Parts: sequence; structure tokens; C-alpha cells
Amino acid sequence: MLAGLALAVLALIGGAFVGDSCQAGGCGLKSVGVGVMIIGPLVMVLAGITVSTVALALRRLAWWIPLAAIAAAALLWFFGMAMIDS
Repeated sequence: MLAGLALAVLALIGGAFVGDSCQAGGCGLKSVGVGVMIIGPLVMVLAGITVSTVALALRRLAWWIPLAAIAAAALLWFFGMAMIDS
């Protein structure tokens, strides 16, 4: 699981730096988009792991929590890419 998380972080960082650099007008929304793209999915996956562990400790149904966290992480990644492209 940690190896998968490490590969995901490398993929996120590699995808965040594709494209041209900021022009003379400043980065503006691009720098925020890079932050959302790199940090957002990582935080979402870690939150999903934490919440599912707590749910399992409380003997609650937790199979859907990692799936929702992965879907939310993917949405955050695409949202960050949209902010970079704008």
C-alpha cells in the first residue's frame, strides 16, 4: 500500500510540472492549481485511510470509504489540472 502511495505521489508530481512556465504576468491561479493537484489527492487518500481505519475499529461498514476517497482524489487532481490550464 505504501509503494502504491509512493507511485501515486510520483505520478502527481510528474503530471503537475508538464507545460510551460509562468509568463511575465505572474503565475496567479497556476501556482494554486499545482498545490491543489499535488497536495489535495495525497491528503484525500490519507484521510480515507484514517476514516476507514476508524470505521473498522468501531466495527462499521467501511468498504466504500477508500473508493470514495480515491474518486475524490481523482476529482481533486483534475480540478488542479483545470486550474493550471486556465
